[in-house]
Amino acid sequence: VLKHPQMPDLVKVGSTERTPEERAEELSSATGVPGPFQVVFRKPARRPLKAELKTHRLLSEYRWSPDREFFEISEKEAVEAIEEVTPM
Repeated sequence: VLKHPQMPDLVKVGSTERTPEERAEELSSATGVPGPFQVVFRKPARRPLKAELKTHRLLSEYRWSPDREFFEISEKEAVEAIEEVTPM
């Protein structure tokens, strides 16, 4: 889960093959982004793409745009959804 201080009502929820910090840095370096993204939660998954898909389905009504991984929810809600689809 990534957060940006200039987007207080949105969180980015997705999987990555890199570290979350590397992904945040990649997003932060894009032209037009007013500062860095922050990693607020991470959870390893055995099948990350499947976990991502299930999480996105669970949060679909909060999705900001159909082609983006941004959701209009709190960090806590994002973490709860991830925990629900990727139990230990």
